[in-house]
Amino acid sequence: MNGAWKTISGWLGREMEARNLEESEIERRKMNLKAVEQLPDSVVHLTYLTKQKLD
Repeated sequence: MNGAWKTISGWLGREMEARNLEESEIERRKMNLKAVEQLPDSVVHLTYLTKQKLD
């Protein structure tokens, strides 16, 4: 049973780590969106046009 417990606890640890990374990624993206919302429209539009040409 000890081996099974280690496997389960290892899996749970990895799951928790993945969720924490997902949550921090969501927070990072929210902060990026807030930063973009504060930019003047001309900067946002220019960035969009530049990205379209690069893709």
